[in-house]
Amino acid sequence: MYTKNQSIRELVDKNRILIAAHRGTCGGNVVQNTCLAYKNALLHGADMIEVDASMTTDKVFYAFHNGEEPLELGIDRDIRTMSSEEVEKLFTLNSLRQVCGQKLEHLEDVLEHFRGKCLINIDRSWFYWKEIIDLLDRMDMKDQILLKSGVEEELLKELEESGTGIMYMPIMKSPEEWDIIQKYGINVAAA
Repeated sequence: MYTKNQSIRELVDKNRILIAAHRGTCGGNVVQNTCLAYKNALLHGADMIEVDASMTTDKVFYAFHNGEEPLELGIDRDIRTMSSEEVEKLFTLNSLRQVCGQKLEHLEDVLEHFRGKCLINIDRSWFYWKEIIDLLDRMDMKDQILLKSGVEEELLKELEESGTGIMYMPIMKSPEEWDIIQKYGINVAAA
């Protein structure tokens, strides 16, 4: 189990394998990418939660995987094309695709809720790394955050230039991509 300021290396040395809960552990009225799903995942033994990030047109971040709008919200529109005012009017659907009264949660609220409680992998944030990195820098949680992306030199350069030291987990598809990553002064914590 993660303890505040514990490094990912210490956790691996202790547990050998880390369990990451993709979008939390959901089902029934526990909707993915919500504090309840993440809390459920931690109760089931996860070391790390994976949180998706989507940003609205007015630059408000939600814990949400764009493309899942039909399944999670019953709409056929990418929330990245919506304002936060529009998103706030939406309710999520449960596993039976019925409105369950929950709303999408602000990414900042989710992060604050799990401050010091677990490792947090932020996924799908590469679309707006500058804004995400600025948010994470303000929140001062880099000891428990891992950013994830495909191996794209533009993103690696942006992460290096941020100077934040945020942990990074590349999505690698070939050994050659490791050579690309090694050219950058970034904090690679996992792959």
